[in-house]
Amino acid sequence: MRPSSSWRGEATNPFVAALVGAVVALGIGCIISFLFSLAGFGAIANGNSWKNLQDALWLSLLNYYAAQHITLVGAGAALNGNSTAWITLPITIWSIIPVFSLIIGGLVAGYMRNNATRWSMLGVALGAGVIHVVLLAGGASLVKAGFSSTALPPIEGFELNPPELLFSPSINSTLIYGSVFGIIFSYLGGLMAVRAVGGVEEIPGKWWACAKAVLLTGLVVQILIGAVALAALISKSDASDEDMSFQPKVVQALPAMMGIGYLMVYSAELSAAAVPVNIPAAAYKTSVHVYRGNNITQGSKVKTKPPSKYLWLAALIGSFAILMAGRMAVRMGSRDGSLPTAFRIAILQFLYLAVVSMLCRMSWGIVGQSDISIAPQLDTSMLFAALGVFIFAFIGAHWANRLFAGRLSGFPSV
Repeated sequence: MRPSSSWRGEATNPFVAALVGAVVALGIGCIISFLFSLAGFGAIANGNSWKNLQDALWLSLLNYYAAQHITLVGAGAALNGNSTAWITLPITIWSIIPVFSLIIGGLVAGYMRNNATRWSMLGVALGAGVIHVVLLAGGASLVKAGFSSTALPPIEGFELNPPELLFSPSINSTLIYGSVFGIIFSYLGGLMAVRAVGGVEEIPGKWWACAKAVLLTGLVVQILIGAVALAALISKSDASDEDMSFQPKVVQALPAMMGIGYLMVYSAELSAAAVPVNIPAAAYKTSVHVYRGNNITQGSKVKTKPPSKYLWLAALIGSFAILMAGRMAVRMGSRDGSLPTAFRIAILQFLYLAVVSMLCRMSWGIVGQSDISIAPQLDTSMLFAALGVFIFAFIGAHWANRLFAGRLSGFPSV
């Protein structure tokens, strides 16, 4: 434990440090978003935004909200009458903007308390994330902008064309998803500040070791899924098509695709539904499960497809990833036994899947006309997957513990 601030001199006032960190995060995020919006890029885009700096500014602010999975709501005269529409985008590559800005904000806030204890630095970094959310929620009603396209590629030939309305961020959605981004990534910035000030030994803890193992193995699996998905989609494309805009959109949507694929490896179900409000008999619903197969419901007709013959490959990848997570957790410091390590990994893996599931949902619709959603669901079969996570994490931790014990005793490792 590092000495407290009373031994090392006065640290910056915690509220001031948190406020500065939040302002830094918000400023960096808005500036980066503005530059990309001028060039016509972002989670939402408008091809004419570069012609008017004021329009580009409002669009960039709305983009910053949309990149955090915050629901956008529009109301006004459109589609032959007054309409209310909404859209919630999944995470895309543009989510890196709030991620990066919040990490920097947490880093700045934590470093401003570098004369205080480690927990004080982390608390201030979290405070920066909380203030960031408050600022976003406070300004949500002021931000209004229209857009003509999103970062989502066409799905089954259907491309989302938002109505010509001015959209604003939902305050409730801002508080929920802004908090998810703010707390996670400002805390990560605080951890980086602690490490920069005091060294690696300033971030001890068995839970932290297990969290790093779960995140690292999860990212490796998701990158593998993304590479396979991108290669498959590009190989199926026709280079002679006049409109090749779906290819860059596929790249923009890769984070959501990777997250959904990772969830399905661990037995989550992908559900999609398109419901015309005035014609419920024409509703279309489908569910995809790697290990159970697919169900497609259109009106009163139900079609069932068996699972893919490659389902064993998904199970193998998921099992091996957890096996390596158990081994890595022990090597990173979780050395109080294989059972506790496996227990921690099972809990952290569930939390990780829950967050990924939350951020990979997408929905859009017009009140009284249509409702479309695509979302991964935490299926009950995931209980069996959780048991598998515990077992393979235990095996991996036991394997690493035997190697570690062998090195300590001076005998050959087995």
